[in-house]
Amino acid sequence: MLKHVWKSYRIIQELLKEFPVSNTPVEQQMAPLLNGANTLLFTTLSTLQQSTLAKKQLKYSLSAIYQNAEEMERLTRTWVRVSTWMDSADSDEIEHRKQLLYQLHDQLKQIVPYIENLYGMEETLTIVPALYRTKKGMVSS
Repeated sequence: MLKHVWKSYRIIQELLKEFPVSNTPVEQQMAPLLNGANTLLFTTLSTLQQSTLAKKQLKYSLSAIYQNAEEMERLTRTWVRVSTWMDSADSDEIEHRKQLLYQLHDQLKQIVPYIENLYGMEETLTIVPALYRTKKGMVSS
């Protein structure tokens, strides 16, 4: 799990580089989500590196990460549409950010089996939104 959380943290760091791109209202909405994801992932990395795993704290952090990522994906899709329509960002920059978002989504999907092993199937359903699972009660591959 640590590896995937670390990679997710690095992806958020990359998204925060040269942000905002064009200072649009959508980017103003995205800024707190990106900064929040950065903080949540850093806190989660710290929690995972403790000698005794604080399962309750980790559960809270993981749940918050997934909720944040779900909203960030929605806003990023909006940003792509607006930036393309208004021609307010370079097409290469738009594509780069879309790819980073796909990578983040993939990393979060890869964490699901670890969450399931740690908390069980039922509790995983309350931590991980359906967007990151293939079917209700089944972990995505």
